[in-house]
Amino acid sequence: NVLVSSEKVLKISDFGLSRDVYQEDAYRKSTKGKVPVKWMALESLQTNIYTTKSDVWSYGVLLWEIVTIGDTPYPGIPPERLFSMLKDGYRMPKPDNCPYHFYKIMRTCWREKPHERPHFRELVLKHESLMHELKLKNTIPLSEEECIDFSKLRKQKSENNSVMHQLTSFPKLSVVQIVPYENQHLLS
Repeated sequence: NVLVSSEKVLKISDFGLSRDVYQEDAYRKSTKGKVPVKWMALESLQTNIYTTKSDVWSYGVLLWEIVTIGDTPYPGIPPERLFSMLKDGYRMPKPDNCPYHFYKIMRTCWREKPHERPHFRELVLKHESLMHELKLKNTIPLSEEECIDFSKLRKQKSENNSVMHQLTSFPKLSVVQIVPYENQHLLS
């Protein structure tokens, strides 16, 4: 889930699996019920244990969703087949019009071994470096006249599949600054 505060600050969360990562390193889901299979790390699908490194995997899936303007991850793959495919090394292909360096970040998030995935601190640095390379500002103007109607972009996407070009052609659009969680005491 991506929440938007009244101050237009974006916060990433999943209340179904939320926990205080500073109190414990891992969280085991012990209750039965639906879980977001297509956003879960390989090891979490197998053990029902969630760590900061499994959150990194989920973050990579979120990046894929952002680039595709909200497509469902692993399109055409039923959830019951996903684990075996991931175990065999399958990863989602690079979306059309996705910059290579951005896709490379996604792929590092989806490494099979959790200890080989980047820390969120490293991801912040990678995003900042990418923003610098692209010479983008580090804020998004969110006044009413500057907002983008993503539902229209989604409709246009199905017609010509060039959403990334459309997004990069907006003169006032830029990337939001990424604030590491450890620099925020608690999400309010």
